[in-house]
Amino acid sequence: VPLSVEARVLHADFPLIVWFVGDEQVAFDSPSYTPTEKDLGKRVRVLISPHRDDRKHGCEEVYEFQSLVKPRPYLPALKLRQSWIPRTDSQRASGVRVLSYNLMADVHLSTEMERRAKYADCHVSSLCRTRRIPLLLYEIIQHDADIICLQEVDATIFETLLLPALQAQGYEGFYSNKATRQLEGCAMFWSLAKFDHDADIEVYPIREL
Repeated sequence: VPLSVEARVLHADFPLIVWFVGDEQVAFDSPSYTPTEKDLGKRVRVLISPHRDDRKHGCEEVYEFQSLVKPRPYLPALKLRQSWIPRTDSQRASGVRVLSYNLMADVHLSTEMERRAKYADCHVSSLCRTRRIPLLLYEIIQHDADIICLQEVDATIFETLLLPALQAQGYEGFYSNKATRQLEGCAMFWSLAKFDHDADIEVYPIREL
């Protein structure tokens, strides 16, 4: 699962982001890094320093991930789909692959009563956001879609994880919250290798169509 950092700087031209696993530098000047098997059991750190062209870089800051890199749980469904997920260059050029996925918003699992009433057959650890969302992100990326349509997306999950992680994979995205007090809605991502990212976005509420 890719790790992404979104950094904003003040009185600087750009942030330089460098990734380390243990004592080894694994990525330079990149907002994203995807751990590999050789990183298992190690801790990931990211060094961020602001830079300006007219002077030396500013104060560096190092952030360390609390959890060690862990192996991905076995996902038999993904292994079975490997026969049709990959695309040739001609297939990629001539067609458009669309992926639609319901993420099951975490706001619907906020209480023990809701978890027991709706998902009594699921172990509580499988419903945990810190386990579900990274696995969902991994599967979304594996499908290599040109357009990604997601339902029941938590607003905070979109802003803090899905958008920066998928932008690092070459996508741009848009989120629309439901017309309720619940902070969840729908999100769409599109591949910048397939679609013009300069196009204006127009929003049409379903009730007005």
